Amino acid sequence: MQRSVLTSLWWTYGSVATNGLLQILFLAFASRFLGPKEFGTVAICLILNSSIRVLLQSGIERLVVWSKALSEDLLRTIMWLSVSATGLACAAIVAASFAVTYKHENPEIFGVLALYMAAIFVNTLGLTSRGVLRREMKFRSLSIIDIVSYGLGYFAVGLLLAMKGYGAKSLAFAAVAQAVLQSAMLVKARPIFPWGGLDFLGLKSTWKFGAGLSAVGLLEFLDTQIGPIFISRFLGLEALGLFNRAYSLAQLPLEQIGVSLTRVLFTPLSAARGDMNVVFISLRRPLALLSLGVFTAIACGAVAAPTIVLAVLGSNWMEAAPIFAAVCVGAGFAVVGNLVATVNEALGVVRRKFVAQLLVTSCFAICLLLFARSNILTVAILLTLSRAVFLISQIYLASAAMNRPQIDIYKIIIPSVLCACLSATSLYGVLHTPLISHLAPLPALLFAVCFSGFLLILFGAVVSSEFRFVSTTLLRKIGLLRGTQR
Repeated sequence: MQRSVLTSLWWTYGSVATNGLLQILFLAFASRFLGPKEFGTVAICLILNSSIRVLLQSGIERLVVWSKALSEDLLRTIMWLSVSATGLACAAIVAASFAVTYKHENPEIFGVLALYMAAIFVNTLGLTSRGVLRREMKFRSLSIIDIVSYGLGYFAVGLLLAMKGYGAKSLAFAAVAQAVLQSAMLVKARPIFPWGGLDFLGLKSTWKFGAGLSAVGLLEFLDTQIGPIFISRFLGLEALGLFNRAYSLAQLPLEQIGVSLTRVLFTPLSAARGDMNVVFISLRRPLALLSLGVFTAIACGAVAAPTIVLAVLGSNWMEAAPIFAAVCVGAGFAVVGNLVATVNEALGVVRRKFVAQLLVTSCFAICLLLFARSNILTVAILLTLSRAVFLISQIYLASAAMNRPQIDIYKIIIPSVLCACLSATSLYGVLHTPLISHLAPLPALLFAVCFSGFLLILFGAVVSSEFRFVSTTLLRKIGLLRGTQR
């Protein structure tokens, strides 16, 4: 199992690194052809798109992984229910989208929304197959499918249409192309034949878990989309496009790393949920390494925000720099919090997680109404604070579920916070020296990335025993260090 998990992590992180690079490159190129209004139009459609994905699809994969026994009839039942529910919901949203079109006086929204609904429906056709591949730890196949479908869908279709002047529809067509390729490859890798018997009795024993995950996913979706909905309502589409670009640039790299780790760990954690000591030991090292890398990255990213925005998005987007700095910190809290939340899901602590998420989302919405009616930066700061509260709540739930004091989890995270503070302070001082401050945006960005990596290694080796153990193990494996492993 340990070797299988490590192999899965290597493949998943390789896929994440490649996909993250592709997404950043596409974002950089597309920002040259599309403006804030086009991205604002897409952001409005993605709110509805994501609501369907979260409400009807978020629990399917994890339900397939979490179930103790699976038959072909049960898989067929799950597939048909998810496809039927998603199809009806997509049709209803397209039919009701005239209200959104009228509200924003932008007829392009209807066409873009219809394309995104088609994409999410096609994506559902391969969702159950993806869950089975994930249950069987076949992350190599999943990684290849994700990379190929995104690369062809967005670069061969989306970027070409953006250059041809299709505006927001170019991104929607890219999503459709990716969904078609992805679902076709998933079904080919693990076919589930649509005709045959159905097993509603088997589904009855696990539907509460899947429904709970969908309910929690809906609250998580609301928590992430309340900000964009609020900006769209009070500040307009251009402000929404500005926030959306800053949020995507900060969220994409960190979220992909966190999502890949939680996908891999959910399977062994679910299998070991009867032994809390095994669960804690399985969580300790991934949490230590993830928090070390993520907290250092967000601290350095916040310090280097103007350089990053100028190099990636261009000078027309410099207004997004302070927004990027704020949401970057919030993204880090969210990634680490989601890893701890994975433990709660694997242990079946879904109801308490739902209550905690409901409180966090409600407080965030109230604060937006009270303090952020005229300022995008205030929305970003409040979003970051809500992510910090989310992380604290998940630590509390995980410690209670594993029957361990909260300090045991905080001891894992605190060295990472210290490393992040030291790294950010050092990077800030170096970036403001005359030699570096006069560099062009791209060389300055490359220097910031390399120097941040150096600081991570330097301070990580000082403050984190887990980082020292992993580093020395890798050095021994490649023959650069001799000695016995502990």
